[in-house]
This record gives sequence, C-alpha cells and structure tokens, in this order.
Amino acid sequence: MSVPPTTIASEGGIVLHDAEKDLLRRLQAGEPAAFDELVADNRQRIARLVYRLLGWCGEVEDLVQDVLLVAYRKVGRFRGQSSLSTWLIGIAINRCRSYRRRWMPSWRWLERLWRRRPPAPGPDRALMEDETAARVRKAVQELGESDREAIVLYYLEDLPAARIGQLLGISAGAVDMRLHRARRRLREKLADLGKE
Repeated sequence: MSVPPTTIASEGGIVLHDAEKDLLRRLQAGEPAAFDELVADNRQRIARLVYRLLGWCGEVEDLVQDVLLVAYRKVGRFRGQSSLSTWLIGIAINRCRSYRRRWMPSWRWLERLWRRRPPAPGPDRALMEDETAARVRKAVQELGESDREAIVLYYLEDLPAARIGQLLGISAGAVDMRLHRARRRLREKLADLGKE
C-alpha cells in the first residue's frame, strides 16, 4: 500500500497515514477487498517474522494463516492505537509464543533431524557462508524467548526499542537490557567466527 505524505495524529501520539485510516475503516465495515489488501501488504513481513522467531520453516505458512485469521476476527476491536502492521506484529509474536509453548519438545526433535541433512553442493565459499549463516541462526534460536524476540524485532525487523517495548509490554529500557544481554550471549557463542 503506498502511503500518502498526509498523516493524522491519533490518541497516544501514534501517527497514522490517511490511507491506513481508510483501510481500517473499510476493514471494520467488512469489505472483503480491504482484507485482501491488508493480507497483500503484510503477508511477507509476517512470514519473515514468524520464520525468524521460530527458526523452523515447516510451520510458517500455518502460523501466518493463524495470525491473519486472528486479525480478521479481531479487527472490529482494533482502535488504531498503533499502525496496522504493528498490530499484526503483536499478534504474530503472541501466536509464536503459544506455538513454542505447545510444540517445543517436538520442534527440538525435528530440528535435530533437520541438522543431519547433508549440506547442499556448491563452491567452498558459498558453503562456508551457508555454514556461518546457519550458526548465527542457531545461536539466535538458542537465546531465551525474550532475548530472541528483542534481537529479531530490532535487527531483522528494524523496529525501534520504544516500539518493541510497546509490542512486548515492557519499557524501552528493558528492551535495551534484553538487547545488551542477547548481544553478549551471541558474542560468546560466535566468538570464533571473528578468528576465521
């Protein structure tokens, strides 16, 4: 969705664009085309976030569908106190948390099986880069849930600490503490990468 330069400040200091306010009005009126627009504009970002938070691609599409279904059901209660994309990110975080609590034991078992696959053939450099990327992904996945969420939202979704705090229900200072702790743990786990 292209966003016009005209914006409207809503309660709480959140700045909403005219196009987003119009989309929200249409969504709440039950226009099917409006929901299609919401899906088209946000599906990729939600899928990327879910994949990054869970680290297991087998369930991403199901969880994206779940996030969109929750949004569809709850759009009537959405009051515009954040942008629609921020609201969807919050739903995605909560659905990922629920999924991890329910399926964590089987997820670990599947992850072990997945790691046994032989690496894809290719030039040595590409293989080394793939191995490095896999180690970084694995290190992020081994972080505690709260640290992993902070890292993914800050570095991979490019959200500011204040917005992350709103999504997670904590202060921006607490987000900074989680980021500091997570970076320290990642440096410890990946210390040998700088030596290669």
